[in-house]
Amino acid sequence: MKKIILFGLMFIIFYQINAQEYYNRLIPFDFGNPTVIELIKINEKCYIPVIYYSNTDKDISTIVEIKDTTYDYHHYEDFTFASTCYTKISDMIFFYGKKSSVNNDLRIMRVDENLSPKWIKSYKSAGYRNFKTDIINLNRHIYISYSDKYKENSYVKKEIGIKKIDTLGNEIWTHNYNTEYDYSYPWTLNTLYDSTLLLSSTFFPNQGFDAYAQIIKIDTLGNEIWKYVSDEEADGGSAPVWPAQLSDSNIVMVYPTDKFEDVEFINYNRYPPALIWVSDQGKSIRQHIFKIPKGNGLYFHGLKRGLKKGYFFTYGNYDKNIENTIYTNHYGVINKFSNEGDTIWSHRYQHTLFDTTDLHGIDDIIEMENGDIVALGEIRRPGSHENGHIWMFRVNSHGCFEGENCETVQRTDVKSAYLYDFEMRLYPNPAKSLLNVSLPDEVEIGQWRIYNMQGKKLLNADCDLTQQLSIDVSVLDTGMYILMVIDSDNKIAAKSFVKD
Repeated sequence: MKKIILFGLMFIIFYQINAQEYYNRLIPFDFGNPTVIELIKINEKCYIPVIYYSNTDKDISTIVEIKDTTYDYHHYEDFTFASTCYTKISDMIFFYGKKSSVNNDLRIMRVDENLSPKWIKSYKSAGYRNFKTDIINLNRHIYISYSDKYKENSYVKKEIGIKKIDTLGNEIWTHNYNTEYDYSYPWTLNTLYDSTLLLSSTFFPNQGFDAYAQIIKIDTLGNEIWKYVSDEEADGGSAPVWPAQLSDSNIVMVYPTDKFEDVEFINYNRYPPALIWVSDQGKSIRQHIFKIPKGNGLYFHGLKRGLKKGYFFTYGNYDKNIENTIYTNHYGVINKFSNEGDTIWSHRYQHTLFDTTDLHGIDDIIEMENGDIVALGEIRRPGSHENGHIWMFRVNSHGCFEGENCETVQRTDVKSAYLYDFEMRLYPNPAKSLLNVSLPDEVEIGQWRIYNMQGKKLLNADCDLTQQLSIDVSVLDTGMYILMVIDSDNKIAAKSFVKD
């Protein structure tokens, strides 16, 4: 069998417990070297799409469903997912992808509530090769974007394509954009408050070497309403452009700029990100270019408006050079800004199982109804051949694992994982064989669970409502663990302990 490298995709469904939970954990992944794409929330479940290399002769995508400590696997052949691959219309769930071994192929798959395919429809683009990028829905129709590559008089061009598709999979229209340029690459599709589309992209002008960021407003017939092109040069033709419409109707976008020849940035990072504000009519309002000290770096992987009015988030990774060394500390980063661009808070995150010099990055976030942030990212060891690690954590509306005023750098393990409903005492700690639990007089234990630092449940039991408990932990390996206790009213407390 010919050995080829293909992409697979996995979805991890994380079931949340009843009580408020804060955590900083790793998600086990044994199928290959993962690249996380986005974080999806359907009802009370979170899904994590993960692309990874697979040595097979077929395109295979997998949905891995995590049920406590067990796993279910849902496999899909000849379907690899786009970088933004999910949309939902009423109770209809759709995924966007393609058969990657076919140059000109785009696919939409509808699945049922059990994640089983109901149908798959294929589509062609005008060019000879395409690459899937984004899917959204508007007014009960699906829109997909893609890069469309074709030859014109022996000259290779890349344009941007969008297709409008109904919920039965029928294609309504197709339009190509940036046909006047040699090279364009689409990044995101968004919906605006007036039921129109917003397309973001980077492009090279004809015969040019400088790249620029742009956003295009498009109506539901595919007509271009206006186009905004950035004044600041972008860092290469594939520089990501992340926009969002704010609660005041203005649009903000972020992308990496190229300041290599700008003397103002001689003592700063030469490729800093820029925040650009544009009116809903496509007119420039203002901009802010970050000045990052030389040797450090700030890289945004996305931008999202807040669930409530007045703010938005950016997220990605921050690199900080260790003074007088050749080494760099790497952090995941989340920033919360007001609509005007003032910093509300900014925090950097790491996981305690890894060195500060290991690569940490945040690839997506979801703001919950109560203001908490659930973040998804990756951790990798630079220079190592080991697979990367899927990283997921939850913080409060202030970006903290605990309280309102926390340190800029949050390097916290699962010992800060839970917002306690009551206090408890563990002794001895460290424990060799028996771990004793003591609770307040008004609390009676209904069940308990022990987790490792990756969030995997190892031991659990129901018990006859009691205020004192002794747990045999002799079967556990030496290390740190979390004990969670649930009382008769389903209130929760959790505390870390060490097995000696």
